[in-house]
Amino acid sequence: MKNSVESEELIADVKEDIELFGESFKVFAIYSYALVNGQDFEWISSYVDAEKPTRDEIAEPELFDEEDEKLYQKAISDFEHNIESLKQTKHEEMTLVELLIKLVKQNEIM
Repeated sequence: MKNSVESEELIADVKEDIELFGESFKVFAIYSYALVNGQDFEWISSYVDAEKPTRDEIAEPELFDEEDEKLYQKAISDFEHNIESLKQTKHEEMTLVELLIKLVKQNEIM
């Protein structure tokens, strides 16, 4: 049996993140499952950052202000929430470029 998963939107998100963070930025790919024609089928359905945010990603160190600190604390909180949510999933750490390659294959008929 051949299956494919429409992954265009996820591919676009990964390409955008590659532009922002670079190809080697680490993420956790999150897998979903379904029973298709009596067989298990798994696919990558989302991803979250595997690298903890830094203040430098928010603003230049010499320009960092109170508003930037709020943004940084929100980014840390979101990161910790995402890492906690991984406990209920099958996930795999990889770079953004590795994820992109898998998603392009996933988008094709396998």
